[in-house]
Amino acid sequence: MLRSIFDQPPLGQRGGDQKPRDCTEIDLGERLHRLRLRRQCSIAELAQITGVKARLLQKIEAGTTSPKISVLQPILSALGVGWGEFLAPQPPADYGTRQVNTLAEAGQQITAVNYQHRLLASSMLQKKMLPKISTLTLISELSSSPWDAHAGEAFVMVLEGAATLHSDDYETTLLAAGDSVYFDCTRRYRLFADQQPGTKVVWLTSLT
Repeated sequence: MLRSIFDQPPLGQRGGDQKPRDCTEIDLGERLHRLRLRRQCSIAELAQITGVKARLLQKIEAGTTSPKISVLQPILSALGVGWGEFLAPQPPADYGTRQVNTLAEAGQQITAVNYQHRLLASSMLQKKMLPKISTLTLISELSSSPWDAHAGEAFVMVLEGAATLHSDDYETTLLAAGDSVYFDCTRRYRLFADQQPGTKVVWLTSLT
């Protein structure tokens, strides 16, 4: 449970067995769980976007561990929620807009293991897919990063540079600028820059 610093009594009244007056408690794990479901985002998908391990996300939602601010920051960014909204006594409202515009170079910035994601339409609630512009920061031949696997399907199109897709089921696929691939995310995969880091792709992942 997280207690707001604004609910503490004045400094002169602290100490002893005194309890804060009108203390508001926030069930941190429950609120994160509800926000994640509102975005229709799986634990695995959120882990992929934020770089926070899935097991740690599960513990946070279950209330068995208290995350550091440095852990919460990328989670809230991925969910499109600010600190003020997240810590408000009342939970964030669920708005029903079905159109969200993202200006060039705007969007939530998220750093993952071998990707730099720029989330698009991050304020849209209950999305059926997760759109993002991603920069691939690792080269396959030089990387030993873990394989990805999660619910849903993905579409990737290379905007700049070249990429390689490694999969359990298919031979390595080389993608040049303008090339695209659609694949099943439940099968293990890894996506890398080819020859030099900095490949930019548009990446759509379904959230079902």
